[in-house]
Amino acid sequence: MTACSDLRDTSPAERKKNPRLGSRREEAILTPRKTRVKHPRIVAIEAAHGETIGDILRRLYEQEGLGIPQISRHLGLSTSTVYEWMQKAQIPARPLKGRRRPKATA
Repeated sequence: MTACSDLRDTSPAERKKNPRLGSRREEAILTPRKTRVKHPRIVAIEAAHGETIGDILRRLYEQEGLGIPQISRHLGLSTSTVYEWMQKAQIPARPLKGRRRPKATA
């Protein structure tokens, strides 16, 4: 096998001509996984509040009792982004209020 840098520097056409250069799959196996970088909006929110996004969400959700839609409006993020970051911060979701299944009548 070739080194990672050799695979990245070759085009698909060159790989086709010379099978010893490897495939994209081999490249994916050889290439170290990239670390995720926080979105600039998340970094700005953290800087404005002076704490990590996990701590901000925990405070707003658990201590202040806000829901995900209210938090998303407050921070200017989508609800799916707030939910995703809550999962990353391992913040447990509260049970939904008023969403009980109707009793079965026999």
